[in-house]
Amino acid sequence: MFKNSLSIFNSKTTLLPVQLNKILHTEKTLRQLEKLSEARESIEISTADINQILKSWLETKTLSLREKKSLLFAAMDKFEEYPHLNPLWTQIVEDLKQSDRPSLVKAALIAYYQSYGSKHSKALQNILRIKLDVLPKKLSIAIRDKQVLDDSAPQKIATTILESENSLAELKAIKLTGLLFSSKFMRESFKFVANEMLRFGYQSERLNHFKTVFFSENDKGQEVFSMNGYENLYAKALLGYWDSQLPSKELKEYLKHLFLSNLRDPRVFPQRWSSVDEEYQKIIKRWLTEESFEMLIQVLDAVADLGHWNERKDFWSYYLKNEFISDSWVIFGTEAHLQAKKLQREGLLSKSAGFAKFKRGSGSVQSNHSVIIMKIGGLIISEWTHSGRVRLYINNSIKAPKFYEAEYSANHIRYDGYRLTSQYSGYGNEVFMDHHSNWQLKVAEFIRQNTGISHKVLKKGYY
Repeated sequence: MFKNSLSIFNSKTTLLPVQLNKILHTEKTLRQLEKLSEARESIEISTADINQILKSWLETKTLSLREKKSLLFAAMDKFEEYPHLNPLWTQIVEDLKQSDRPSLVKAALIAYYQSYGSKHSKALQNILRIKLDVLPKKLSIAIRDKQVLDDSAPQKIATTILESENSLAELKAIKLTGLLFSSKFMRESFKFVANEMLRFGYQSERLNHFKTVFFSENDKGQEVFSMNGYENLYAKALLGYWDSQLPSKELKEYLKHLFLSNLRDPRVFPQRWSSVDEEYQKIIKRWLTEESFEMLIQVLDAVADLGHWNERKDFWSYYLKNEFISDSWVIFGTEAHLQAKKLQREGLLSKSAGFAKFKRGSGSVQSNHSVIIMKIGGLIISEWTHSGRVRLYINNSIKAPKFYEAEYSANHIRYDGYRLTSQYSGYGNEVFMDHHSNWQLKVAEFIRQNTGISHKVLKKGYY
């Protein structure tokens, strides 16, 4: 009967079965409960259970071994939040000092991880240093070896994560698995890992070690963040170094895919990136802007003569290479859109690439013609790949096309406004320019006047 009782024991059950209560004080029962505590490291204890224990203590001022362990497992935040529980905490600390129960000391270790950085974790750290030999020998050796109870422990665990060939096994040896992977101790270690990755940049071995610990696979076989709520640290660790350095094409594609599959496109889903510092967002956005131009050229090469586009590409590439283009989005004609989808299916075009198409019935567009929308300073610009005018919109014009839509009206894109001439003032919020001789000079001067951003063509005086 006792064996059956243990087999159905559930951490969400408020009280143990009556049959188990009768023999709680036997050594056999305690040994089996110690084994059960191993499972507790990866099983959540319900808030209802904790509240019931606290209510009982307020009435009796006594705690069973199971109740002490449960509080250490799952109630450290309550000791931080409610000072009136200080007498209860004092009682638990005194009991720990007197106890030689491995399961209770192990619960103290879990509480130390969960509450790391608090005054309560400091008290637990001091007790664990004294009681370390009470723990199973294998565990106590691992804790000493990894210096888990040192003041700089998270930093040392970070070194293990980045340098060990078998870091998951080493983390498991000191019980930093399951629910404890998200403990305050582990999160503090993650901060040191991110700082190291930022400082030393890309090293394939370190990147692989980082992925082993901080990524897991979902049911589709995709790599996903293992630590929710710490997206900024992932960005710091994997993107930060590339603010001033150029990754290989393969690494850039990998990192784009990694972040877009986890957080989506920051231009389209800014709320998903709200916890990520702008300096890291800018890196991924810059790569996506470059990708728009590369994608456009790749698709045009497959569907049409590039002759119309090359001259325009050369002009706009100056702004792109100097990182003056902060946003870009491509709208494909029917044939070009189908070709882009085909290239993605064949793996020849990045799966992270986003693009749009023209709405049916919104104006005539040749199927291989396309438009790229760009943002330079406060200007929004639309440029056709073939016969079509360049249009510039200023001062938040209501006529300006919006970024990141799925479909666009060709008639709306073709709204002209005022013709851009050699007189550079007195325009409305929308201007256009035909691609006649030296059109680049007029467009570059208009951009300079409205943004302060200059093009090299202005120094020459001709294109």
